[in-house]
Parts: sequence; C-alpha cells; structure tokens
Amino acid sequence: MGNANDFMLKEDRELLAARFEERRQAWEKTRDRGRAFYVVLSMLKLGGLIIAWRLLLDYFTERSRIGRDFDQRSIEGYAVVLIVSALIGMWEWRSNEKRYARDSESSGRAL
Repeated sequence: MGNANDFMLKEDRELLAARFEERRQAWEKTRDRGRAFYVVLSMLKLGGLIIAWRLLLDYFTERSRIGRDFDQRSIEGYAVVLIVSALIGMWEWRSNEKRYARDSESSGRAL
C-alpha cells in the first residue's frame, strides 16, 4: 500500500516535514518551561484581555461616570473569566501535547 503523501511532489513533502519539525521544536521549548507557566500565561493573556476590555467599556460608559465602583458581582465575574481562561489554557496544553506525540511518532516514519 502506498504512503498517504504519495500524491504530493517531493518538494512539498519536504516542506511539510520541515513545518512539522519547526512546530515540534517550538513545542519542545514551550514544554521546557512547563505546563503551569503555559496555563498561567494563557490565562493572563486571554483573561487579562477580556478584563481590560470590560474595564475600558465601564470607564467610557455613562454609568461609570456617575461613580460606579467595584461591587461583589464584578469581582466574581472577573474571577470566573480567569478560571475559564485557565481551563482553556489547560485544554490547549492537552491538545498540543497530543499533536506533539502524534508528530513525534510520525517523524520516525517517512513522509
């Protein structure tokens, strides 16, 4: 039975293999930093972006000009955003680990 990439030109197969190798090496560097670092960083990026957007919207709306300050619901909402963004970071880590294992396994075979 033929290889899955038999329909591709040799140059395209080599380019595809190079891309897989670049992605695998980039993920190895990320793995060296650790899962906790990756999850916290993604939590800060995604959660921080959402919270900053919300704070900007609150700042520029009329109700904030009246003197609205933080209440318990706002703080709970920000905590939920951070928890959800941490869960998304963990999900990304897991899917990237699966892809890394699959690519590492297939790198042993010829593309």
